[in-house]
Amino acid sequence: MLARLDAVEGVEASRVDWTGKRVLLDLEPGADASRAIAEAKEVLGGRARRLAAAAEAEGVESFRRREPWMRAGESARLSRREAEVLSGRLAARIAKEVALDEPEADRFGALLREELSAAFDRAHEAGGEVGRLGGEMPKALERVEGRLAAFPPEKAEKLRKALREALVR
Repeated sequence: MLARLDAVEGVEASRVDWTGKRVLLDLEPGADASRAIAEAKEVLGGRARRLAAAAEAEGVESFRRREPWMRAGESARLSRREAEVLSGRLAARIAKEVALDEPEADRFGALLREELSAAFDRAHEAGGEVGRLGGEMPKALERVEGRLAAFPPEKAEKLRKALREALVR
């Protein structure tokens, strides 16, 4: 998405805050701001709107204070980190629920981290549009399930069930 915003006429650079909800556009000198903002809204789609003046000024000020506002490549790194954190939490919860021993829990955590990170990467490579990750999660689930053969059959089945409950809602 940020690469597409960077391509908007008059946009020198685009950034997203750590929440992924606010976008900051750095316009080229002499750019038609109204036109660039209108085109950026089209790229962002549906519910995109310009912030109220006070909120907009706070966003610009937070950038000047060097709070995190990421460019396209930086947001991909953030997505990978988010996948690691989410997979770690999910793996720990499921490992406890299924009563995996420590080596099993480590193995399960590693495969879940690998597959969820790959899903986040694929969603990001596809443009990072809202809903892309949701489309990648069933694929990630299938890949994880395919790798559960490394676990004892009864634990593999419990892992499969716990994953489906956690990821398919």
